[in-house]
Amino acid sequence: MTGVNIKKRNIYLYILCLLSFLFIFLLSFIASIWSAPNTKLTSPILKGFRPLPLGLELPKLKKTPLSYGASLIQVKNDELPLIDLTMHFENGTAHEPISRAGILEASLALLKKGGSKSQKGEAFSKLLTNTGIILELSQNEDYWSLHLKVIRKNFKQAMNILSELLLEPALPPEVLKNIKNSMLIKIKRKNEKARWIAKRVLREILYPKIRSGYSLKETDIMHLNQKSITAELKIRCNPENMFITASGDIEGLELKKHFEKLIKQLAKSRADALSSKPKLNNPNYLKRELPISSELKKQNVKYINKILLIEKDLSQAVIQIGGYLPAHRHPDFYALQVGNYILGGGSFTSRLVQKIRVEHGLAYYVYSHNSFGKKNGLFSASAGVQVPKLAQALSLVLKEIAIIQKENISQKELKLAKDSILNSMVFQFDSANKIVNQEVRFRIHQMPKNYLRKFITRIRSTKTSDIKKISKYWNINNLYIVVVGPRKLKKNLEKIAPVIIKKLDEKLF
Repeated sequence: MTGVNIKKRNIYLYILCLLSFLFIFLLSFIASIWSAPNTKLTSPILKGFRPLPLGLELPKLKKTPLSYGASLIQVKNDELPLIDLTMHFENGTAHEPISRAGILEASLALLKKGGSKSQKGEAFSKLLTNTGIILELSQNEDYWSLHLKVIRKNFKQAMNILSELLLEPALPPEVLKNIKNSMLIKIKRKNEKARWIAKRVLREILYPKIRSGYSLKETDIMHLNQKSITAELKIRCNPENMFITASGDIEGLELKKHFEKLIKQLAKSRADALSSKPKLNNPNYLKRELPISSELKKQNVKYINKILLIEKDLSQAVIQIGGYLPAHRHPDFYALQVGNYILGGGSFTSRLVQKIRVEHGLAYYVYSHNSFGKKNGLFSASAGVQVPKLAQALSLVLKEIAIIQKENISQKELKLAKDSILNSMVFQFDSANKIVNQEVRFRIHQMPKNYLRKFITRIRSTKTSDIKKISKYWNINNLYIVVVGPRKLKKNLEKIAPVIIKKLDEKLF
């Protein structure tokens, strides 16, 4: 190697070392800023918005009333030239009668994949791709939603596509055939995993003879047709009391003007369909809501405080325990969240994991979970266990549920739960789109206007005595137990509680 080449190599090495040093220094500087105490979240999404006590800053949302009781909720974020638009229709799966089970799911899938009369099927998908539009449709018990994400420059074209999709959907029969086949495949696979079976059976017990506890059958799918879906969408696209959210680079787009026009068109289309001959089915069934827990308990009393053993030969059995909780807006909600974190919602720090998985090594997984809706909430605890150890694991799960109702919770345990819940709040509001859509969920669940501030205050002020007060929801006399496993489990399970044996897919009511 020549002296010149050696000199060049040394220069290159010197430059590389210098750049490495500068890079490390820059990383350290950024880390010091990020970890500085009392640093507020100052993402452009949240910039300038008023802070909550956590240091989390939330926007003051712009709320505009529209025709037919609809509401437009907006938040600006011009970080990227993108817009998120979502329409929320307050008639979800809980409003669906068993006689029409599956029609909302099929309708939304066909609406997305079928396109409009001018752009059907694959042509519609290509149009969305070429226009830079992402279309998503989703459903839950309380409402269903249509979401568009679009580049700002194509906003007007996106609104035209949205209007035509809702007012003149194509709903091609050949696309419906593929959707029905997909739904049938899902039904045929429903018993592949024991935990799917356990969750499904528990919901059937908790929601007897109504759609929320009903599992789709092949006959439900076979009854679906283009005519019934056309009528369903006319009824479902009801602008009354709906919520529209808009976030992103929305400055100067005259959103109220665009959506007022669409709302009036939807109202007229629905009214024309309801007055036409032959008339559509009476849409009043969409106003039905979940019955309260006291009404449901009268129908499933034979399963309470008993073990329902669903017979299935397997090596790993599943425990699924459940019970009713109050609605989201109930005062007990806050203590229930803290108590559940301590019991089994806090991952490896929870009592169920520490006792059953770490100390005794009995379960592949074990956890508890709370969910809350407009009318009811649900508590559930689940575990996957080897068959020989199932009875022991179930006894320990029930024992831990009973203990948390009686003994004092340590201040360290309580503080960890409260801090973890509050620190995780930010992930529910880390985008402008999440912020406006969480607001819709709070409005549908009829939460107080100052709910987020109240949430922080109530979580922080939760005491061990508050958790004892709400332990009535976890009392064994208010719980339902489902076990999926072989019949030979019956003998040991009977030492815990009376056992009812059912074959897989056998009717419970």
